[in-house]
Amino acid sequence: MRIIRFIIVGTMAAGIHLSVLVICVEKFFINPVIANMFAFLVAFLGSFLGQYFWTFKPTHKQYIKSFFRYLVVQIAGCFLVSQTLFFIFYQYILLNYLYAMIFSVLFTSALTYLLSYLWALKPNDNTAQKNHHVCR
Repeated sequence: MRIIRFIIVGTMAAGIHLSVLVICVEKFFINPVIANMFAFLVAFLGSFLGQYFWTFKPTHKQYIKSFFRYLVVQIAGCFLVSQTLFFIFYQYILLNYLYAMIFSVLFTSALTYLLSYLWALKPNDNTAQKNHHVCR
């Protein structure tokens, strides 16, 4: 169930990113590069809140620590790795740019999920066991 929630939140964040980008460029005539940075920040906030509180639901209350870890995951995973893979697939393997983007997005989505699960938003899956011990 967690992976489905991860996909739903990620899809919503992508929609937020695209919507904010288009609105900034088309309605407010903001430079697309600046608009994309702003759109990333808005989508990032939505993604963090959704992934933290709905997808991973960690029992700890280390919001700030998780926020910055998730930011590192998003910048490293979603941007640097995705761009590098896209470049390799497109420039060296000579894939069509759409296929290059699909492959890089699929890979980085899986990487982002793993990094979020294992480090940035690590859930505490043994909560039930702890509660069981308390009830004895």
